[in-house]
Amino acid sequence: MSTAQLEKAIGDILGMIEDIRGRSHVSGRFCGIRTPVETFEQIVEKLKKNFEVYRIKTRNPDLPLVVSLEGGTGTGKSTIFNALAGREISRTGSERPKTFGPILYCHKKHEQTIRTTDLPAGYQKDYLAAGRDGENIEGNPLEIKVVCHDDTKLERFFLIDTPDSDSVEALNRFMAEDIYNLSDIVVFVTSQEKYGDRIPFDVFKRALADGKHFLVVMNKVDSSEAVRELKQRIAEEARMLSADSLFFTLPWIASDSPFDELKNHHVIRQLRKEIFEQEEKVIAETRKKEISNVEKKLAKLAENLVRILEKEQETIGELLASFRSIYDETEKKLLEESLVKLDDTTRQHIRNEIRKIFQRYDLLRKPRAVISKILRFPLSLLGLVPGSEEERRKRDLERLHRKIDLSALHMAVNELNRRIHNEVRVSGIEYLQKTFLAEDVSMAKEEIDALFFSRQEKLEEWLQSRFEELTEGIPRHKEWGIYSTTILWSLFLISVETVVGGGLSMFEAILDSVIMPFLSKGAVEIFAYQELKNVAEELDRRYRKQLTEVLEEQYRRYASKLERCALSEEDFTRMEKLLAEIRILPLRHVTF
Repeated sequence: MSTAQLEKAIGDILGMIEDIRGRSHVSGRFCGIRTPVETFEQIVEKLKKNFEVYRIKTRNPDLPLVVSLEGGTGTGKSTIFNALAGREISRTGSERPKTFGPILYCHKKHEQTIRTTDLPAGYQKDYLAAGRDGENIEGNPLEIKVVCHDDTKLERFFLIDTPDSDSVEALNRFMAEDIYNLSDIVVFVTSQEKYGDRIPFDVFKRALADGKHFLVVMNKVDSSEAVRELKQRIAEEARMLSADSLFFTLPWIASDSPFDELKNHHVIRQLRKEIFEQEEKVIAETRKKEISNVEKKLAKLAENLVRILEKEQETIGELLASFRSIYDETEKKLLEESLVKLDDTTRQHIRNEIRKIFQRYDLLRKPRAVISKILRFPLSLLGLVPGSEEERRKRDLERLHRKIDLSALHMAVNELNRRIHNEVRVSGIEYLQKTFLAEDVSMAKEEIDALFFSRQEKLEEWLQSRFEELTEGIPRHKEWGIYSTTILWSLFLISVETVVGGGLSMFEAILDSVIMPFLSKGAVEIFAYQELKNVAEELDRRYRKQLTEVLEEQYRRYASKLERCALSEEDFTRMEKLLAEIRILPLRHVTF
């Protein structure tokens, strides 16, 4: 893969990740299901910053080597920076910290290069000409003081003084990290008081792991034991490298301004020679090696990001499967509990209801109808007479609403909520715990009822239409026709009540053993016995469906919170393909 191909592959991955980071309520955003969002963001920022460095160095082959001084607070970085530069530029002193922003010392011929490349990116630049000694520049946060000189001996190098790597100020650590990424050569500065500190030493360990060219300076030394311990520690970390080849010691200088003594010290001269007096071939190899190391780092960071996303996908899939299993078990239990046994008490209750229906239509029906008409006449003048058949059927259905017991559904929804929340709690996924609580995903009783009865209305509309289909063709002028259609509606209601109370199997038992004894042979033909069973069967299916739809709505609310954190298959496949292209990069370069 060429440099241009690598740039495109990394650029495409960063573009996709920026899209993921920018999503809010749509699917495919990173939620931190498996890996904390902060960790993901840190890796993304590292990839972006190293990508910027890579582009700057590959697009500008004549760019000077970047030499940075890295280390902890009070180790004397600025003093050594001044000594290497040969003049007092960066402010020094006992107050900590003294360097509040990076100070870049470069030959004036490279000023335009810095301007055009925005090196390093994201910082304001304040360009200063090198004047007399003792200017005491402190630097400012997120601003680089660029001090231009005309020393031809330093023409091929950028020398940078950085803020403290162990600063209590996060911004100082942030800036030190940026300069480190940009560096071709790292001069790790420690002191007798600080050499055992973990954070500054981690900078050295990183430089070693990243393959950077590095040197170690132990400043303010007055004990050979401290030097021996640090050399041993470095040798253990560097393994095959000789500590002596990269180790320099400077003595403790009891002076408010040690610059004058240090600038001509033999160790500083040796250090200047090691850094600045290199052949062009060595400089070229150093830069080539650094670019190769950055490529490997880019590949590793991209791999880390894709693997994090892969783990997210796996975890989301596992949780969705777990949620679905919980739903299936809860649904099964709900449907089982909605089926009740046809006991003698239930049978007797329904038999009494059937008697009430048929007793309304005995042989004295006509006389009672005349009496009823006479009695209803004055009521009709007052608008108090019951309405049409359609209105009466509507009231029948309203009464049916009041008979429906949703306690089993309430219990099922509560059980689903409890088990899913427990699953999330056990998994320790903080994002889901917060999301499920903050967004109030669980449905309240009132919402459950509203969802159910919105579906119940559709079921009743279907029931009305089926009744009208079956009664088409029954002659309304015939005595038995009126009788039949009225009883048919009543039987429709009984079928609904029975299905609601106990399911299809219960209705079939009632139809065969309770309803049929009341019906004559002619009535059975009119009612179309099998049709009535078909209606009950469809009622049973629809009723079960509307019960489970409410439960599934609760499940979907949980699942949707997870699904919106998952990448699309297309995005994930594309990212894996880009990563596969990047993986071949280390084979292209020679290891130095």
